[in-house]
Amino acid sequence: MKTKDGQEINSLGEAVNNAMQLVEDQSEQLTGVLPKTYTMFADDLLRELLRIFNNKTIDEVGGRPAHADHYTPQDREHFEQYLQGQLAKITIPDKDEAFLRERMLTMYANPVRNYQAAL
Repeated sequence: MKTKDGQEINSLGEAVNNAMQLVEDQSEQLTGVLPKTYTMFADDLLRELLRIFNNKTIDEVGGRPAHADHYTPQDREHFEQYLQGQLAKITIPDKDEAFLRERMLTMYANPVRNYQAAL
């Protein structure tokens, strides 16, 4: 896998950082806002975090708890705190938190949706 600049992606953290950059490239409002520090996590830990967050996210975006057996109430609370923290970092005039939350949930759900569609 390569970045849009053609650089080789060698870890899951690099892949997530690249995805965040691609999202920022599509939105002037998000430029410089999204975290790109995922290489600080070992691939195994990041994979587990994404599994928990993505299953929860797909449920949020889809409006039904189809994946509720993959996360605990503590996972759900942690995810909610994480989302609130990410939203708090966005400092733009007339911030539409509902819209931004939906976009963030969709962004996190897309990798799992794509994976499931490829199966």
